[in-house]
Amino acid sequence: MYDSRTTLLGTMPMQPEMFIAVAVRMFALNMSLILITTTIGSVMQVEGALEPITVLIIAALFAGYLLLIFVLWKFPLTIARRIYPVTGNDIPKSWTHGDIYIAGFVLLGVYFATQAVSKAAYWGLILLDLRNSDDGISQLGSSQKISIAVVLLQLALSVYLIIGASGIKNVIFRLRYGRIGHNDL
Repeated sequence: MYDSRTTLLGTMPMQPEMFIAVAVRMFALNMSLILITTTIGSVMQVEGALEPITVLIIAALFAGYLLLIFVLWKFPLTIARRIYPVTGNDIPKSWTHGDIYIAGFVLLGVYFATQAVSKAAYWGLILLDLRNSDDGISQLGSSQKISIAVVLLQLALSVYLIIGASGIKNVIFRLRYGRIGHNDL
């Protein structure tokens, strides 16, 4: 029987990298749902024939997106260990405050990434469509340009939160406690 201390790997506490691996899998699932809805919506919006180069670009983006979903789904623990390196000892331990900070920042980064990826795909298709017009990007209003900038900022913030989680934790520990350490508290 499973209890709160049992994982699929046996009876040991869930380690931070396992927690992050679950978030990576959830992100892959969310990206696949976004891909399905975006593809259906995009196909319905297409009016007339597209240029061959546009079809090629869309097909390459679609294939890249599928490859990313596949890698995230098949190798979540490997990705999680790259984000949150294992210390080397296999002794199960309780989470420290630092572990909780890092897992929280990574999850916040994953949340921002899920929000930004679908918006980036939307604006990417809009910009791809505007590439063929005479006016180009000048057709966009100021609110649309600001929306594109916000999406780019969300993408950058999500990458920073995911990759730089331990650095952010160190800054917080230095400001809050006057010291840095992985096993503090």
